[in-house]
Amino acid sequence: MARLNWRLVLGLALLLLVLLCSAAPAAAAKKKSKNNKKKKGKKQGGPPKRPSTRDRAAAMAAAKKAEQFEEEKNFEQAAREYIKIIKLNALPFQETVFFNLGAAYREGGMYREAYQAFVEAEKIVSREEYEAPQGTSVDDMRRDVHIQIAGVCEATNAWPCVAEHLNKAALAFGAIRFDDEEEDTGKLAWEVQYDWGKALVEVGDAQLAAERLETALTIGNGFGIDEDSRAMLISRMVMAKVMIQGAVEDDEQQHLRQLSERYRAGQAAIEIHLFLGAKLERYDAKLAARHLAVAREALEEEDEPSKHPSASEIFWRLGRAHLKDGAPDAAEEAHAAALEMGLWPSAEQRPGYFWKSGRGAHARPLVTAPIPSSSAGLRFFEGFKPLWEVLRVLERAREQIAAEFMAQAGAATALGGMDFEADEEGVADEGTWQRAFFVKDGVRLENKNWGFGEVEVVADGEAAAAGAGAPFPPFPRTTDVLERVLAKAATDLPTGAVAFSVLGPKTHLAPRTGPGNHRLRILLPIHVPEGAAIRVGGQREEWNAKKALVIDDSFEHEAWNENAAEAAILLSVDVWHPSIPEDERDVIRQHFGFFNETSWEANSPWVESD
Repeated sequence: MARLNWRLVLGLALLLLVLLCSAAPAAAAKKKSKNNKKKKGKKQGGPPKRPSTRDRAAAMAAAKKAEQFEEEKNFEQAAREYIKIIKLNALPFQETVFFNLGAAYREGGMYREAYQAFVEAEKIVSREEYEAPQGTSVDDMRRDVHIQIAGVCEATNAWPCVAEHLNKAALAFGAIRFDDEEEDTGKLAWEVQYDWGKALVEVGDAQLAAERLETALTIGNGFGIDEDSRAMLISRMVMAKVMIQGAVEDDEQQHLRQLSERYRAGQAAIEIHLFLGAKLERYDAKLAARHLAVAREALEEEDEPSKHPSASEIFWRLGRAHLKDGAPDAAEEAHAAALEMGLWPSAEQRPGYFWKSGRGAHARPLVTAPIPSSSAGLRFFEGFKPLWEVLRVLERAREQIAAEFMAQAGAATALGGMDFEADEEGVADEGTWQRAFFVKDGVRLENKNWGFGEVEVVADGEAAAAGAGAPFPPFPRTTDVLERVLAKAATDLPTGAVAFSVLGPKTHLAPRTGPGNHRLRILLPIHVPEGAAIRVGGQREEWNAKKALVIDDSFEHEAWNENAAEAAILLSVDVWHPSIPEDERDVIRQHFGFFNETSWEANSPWVESD
């Protein structure tokens, strides 16, 4: 991602600060007699009070210290100096201070704080009356701050945020000319268009992604982008076209063959083929497995392959692709290789992301059997007490939750009254599997009414079910219960979800493992007919109609509903694994690209607490 020359901006701001400091004594002398005439204690109108000479000197000293700390790569201390300047409010261009603060945080890997700082800069440069520092323009400042925000979001794989801010940045570019004078601007425009297109592929806007990537290729051809960058761009273009077509056509097959032949080793090969394998799995499992096999070969050529951040994901996806392609022996070989490399602790536990710190003693496939009258099943670890509280709340409300679901959905033999998301990953190898989400990927789905009927706004401003005479939330008790437990459950949890999960009659969910071992899954029975069961690790459990199960879905698991007439219905609630301390959860959020704008903008370190 392109970056503004923020040291230059800081230098300009400091120059203005020096000028102000030199002018301050004279200005103070002229106003001294006038100010002395003002009555003590009387509130004065007009512009804000000018910073004192002492504050200006302190800001100058802090800026010099910040630059020194940055040269020493001590970015945390540099950030502290910038915060001092912000609180003093003595620098002419505060946006440049926020800009440099964000850059220091970003370089130090503190992405949440970097995002906060760049957003503060954006607020300033977005004002209608804003005037840019000398040597730059308002459009340049607005463009660059959006590029910086997008860069922080890209570092955490927060693709919707990337797409939003690069869209705004792109609007600041005029026509690009392919000559030496405009080369820097052209390269910056190329990066914006490419990163924007890359983000759009990730968020699923394939048509716009294809357009942005075509534009990036045109600009890049004008300036001569390097071969690795071109290959990565081509891989995204191929996937955008596959997503539009819904299949891999001949032209895309040819591009994919060329990428496989050209890129067999190195980081570029790992990145390109892992990306292609992950995206192609939905369309062509065999082709996905081929690219993931190339990614594996490139990984194994690395000096320390087990330490590569994508190692576990490569083998996890490779095994999935082989199984979907009907090649269980190849999947077993890949799993064995990952075990030999030390990526997973056992053949049964094979997550895409494995968090290792302090977990061995608390890793169990079936965390608890159906809960008895006491919490004995959870006493093996003190940190599980909050989980027991969540279970108790859910189990006590089970009958009311089930009644609300059936009232909306109809009988368990029909389920015609609700809208569900289909099984896009093809987990069900027999029958049908559908889910209705309340929380998805760690974020509560606001204003979706769980997809149950239409909602209209009545005269008093409250939401009402269409056709009803008064406001009527479709799941009042369920919503109330989830509000009570979500603070300890799926919100702010990467890959976390809360959903009604429905296995149709005669359905089998194929054996699989989850994307990470950082979460546990609570399964509360809503309606479980005879013939419904689940296996986690080596343990198979028949459902107790009134008791919840807690599973670690990083272990291999599968589920059945062998009943020929009725669906099996569960409320699924994901929670953080209790053995993961709060201070380590941000590392996991960063790995998964989890981004919650509300939480990222809270608790800014430069804002004084009440």
